[in-house]
Amino acid sequence: MFTGDSSDVPDNARNVQVTLTPNFPTGNKGEQSHRNKSGLRNLFVKTDANVLRSLDPVTLDPIESTNYSTFVPGLSKARLAASHASTDPDTGELFNFALQFGKTPTYTLFKICPPTETEDSRSQILAEITDAPPAYIHSVCLTKKYFIFCVWQADFKLLGAAIPFYRNLVQSFKTWDPERKVLWYVVDRNKGGIVRKYTSDPFFAFHHINAFDDGDNVVVDLCTFDTHEIIDKFYLDVLRSSTAKSSLNPPPLITRVVIADITASPISVVGAANITKTSVLLDLPTISPPHAWRRQRYAYGASSRGLSSLWDCILKIDMQLLFSNPSDPPAGAIKQFERPFCTPSEPIFVRRPGATEEDDGVVLMVELDGIKGESALVVIDAQSFEELGRAQAKEGAFIVPHHFHGAWYGDL
Repeated sequence: MFTGDSSDVPDNARNVQVTLTPNFPTGNKGEQSHRNKSGLRNLFVKTDANVLRSLDPVTLDPIESTNYSTFVPGLSKARLAASHASTDPDTGELFNFALQFGKTPTYTLFKICPPTETEDSRSQILAEITDAPPAYIHSVCLTKKYFIFCVWQADFKLLGAAIPFYRNLVQSFKTWDPERKVLWYVVDRNKGGIVRKYTSDPFFAFHHINAFDDGDNVVVDLCTFDTHEIIDKFYLDVLRSSTAKSSLNPPPLITRVVIADITASPISVVGAANITKTSVLLDLPTISPPHAWRRQRYAYGASSRGLSSLWDCILKIDMQLLFSNPSDPPAGAIKQFERPFCTPSEPIFVRRPGATEEDDGVVLMVELDGIKGESALVVIDAQSFEELGRAQAKEGAFIVPHHFHGAWYGDL
């Protein structure tokens, strides 16, 4: 946990299966998959550890296991990273952190730049944070100006030394502390360096929805829990239960955080971020990819009405309407798609080629019918939120188990 290079972990011990990144920014511009000439150069799988696995982008066969130190020198002793790195849709730059445990736990924030016509991929360390407790951070977020790094409350016991003892992350969490503030670090994404630090009221989270600049402010939307108790609801006995009614308790609620006056005060002054929590239950959020780090209007995600131990519907959220009355969303702020006894996956938005409106496209969802034991890829019109069609898996051929994250690459 504290020494050695993670590359010495045998392949059969690598459990890497959380998020997918098409065209991970590595190599040179001339590289192309030997099987695919559409511009899909590679496909990488990430997890919450400093481990990466490359896949054949056509067959999905594993090619190689590696870690971030391959691309960012100096990270070989880091143990954790975010499954959800943040990628700039315009530049292709990938932003993430790596956490090294020890007497002084250190978060190294970095970016990896894709290859250009004249230059191979390269990396840049943007900041090192040593004044935050070591915590489980599943995602990071980005604006046009800043890399926003949030250390919510999921702190590890004994500065992380509890992890090898328990042999898992969950049992290594400290007891929830209502006095432990969330820490926010605003980092210059181009020059590097911490521009300002903020705190906010405590919460736990897995996923950011989006973030964007608003003058000298930054607005961050994410799905927050009141405590990290939700982690205990992912044990198998709960997930397999046919009677569970409250697995999402506390529920993930859409939350907006405003980090104000970033450059108006000295860097030495720790600011106070403002939190607005809505009444809308949502997680596994996605948006239209071209609208990342911009003031987008729509978000999509999985939700629950308490009908199972997992998700039971997906939602389309008009964020503009929602935050006009966060505690009592007005009519039209939420659209819902559901089918009885079916468990949806994370919805993935696919933009229609030539679209001029943000929600002009389709939402893809893998649906598991719990009664029939069948899976289908469902295509939903993103504007009306009504089903357009489905590709049903051949009966008896295979079932796609419930999963969390996916990715789309290509055009309709």
